[in-house]
Amino acid sequence: MSLNAFELHQASLRFGSNVVLRDITLSIRTGQSVALIGRSGCGKTSLLKLFNGVNQACEGRVCALGQEVDSLNEASLKLLRSRIGFVLQNHGLIGNLSVLRNVLAGAYGRQSFWGALRDFFIPSMELQQAVLDVLAKVSIPEKLFERLDSLSLGQQQRVAIARALFQNAEAVFADEPVASLDPVTAHEILALLTSICRSQNATLIASLHDLDLVRHPGYFERVIALKAPRGPDGQRLPAEVVFDGSPADLSDEVANTIYGR
Repeated sequence: MSLNAFELHQASLRFGSNVVLRDITLSIRTGQSVALIGRSGCGKTSLLKLFNGVNQACEGRVCALGQEVDSLNEASLKLLRSRIGFVLQNHGLIGNLSVLRNVLAGAYGRQSFWGALRDFFIPSMELQQAVLDVLAKVSIPEKLFERLDSLSLGQQQRVAIARALFQNAEAVFADEPVASLDPVTAHEILALLTSICRSQNATLIASLHDLDLVRHPGYFERVIALKAPRGPDGQRLPAEVVFDGSPADLSDEVANTIYGR
């Protein structure tokens, strides 16, 4: 296994004439837990999508899980994405389906169309037990057959984590995973997510706004901050990495620099 799970080498990202990210070089070690911070719209989600090939760099190189992303064909990109679990702010789940079927969706990227269709409509007892096992890890095994939209937001986020676990993900991208949760539940979800990723040596990159969560002892080893400053005319300039260090080094003064103009 490569020492680094993800690498950017002088990578830039452009949407039309708008350069979103400019000349970014960084590497994220396999198994590392990283908080990605910065103001809304600064490019955090765009950066995550560089790593799984949804976005294509206009300059530089992008490496993910030992592969150069820009050189992969569609089939190889699909396989790469199946190795990366996504936990989203809005969960990315289907409300009118059972918890069982939402979790099963985590493995569809590694299956043929007919295999995925079979498992969706007629999940074997072995599959049901496997889903039950991952739900036990997130402390909601009793919810196996319940509709997702009958669960609380915190429980739904636990289902999203279980789906990533069922995917056997080597890395997890969590894009504002606790933004809609109350503070107590947010801490519960982050503690669960970081603990599980650490126990499985899965690389975790979580974009967050709440600096108290970012600084909380035991959650993250590293903080990377993006900033897209405003030009003299108020136009947003390309984002750059303006901080890369430990949570302990993220002082209020540094934070003000990150979130200021």
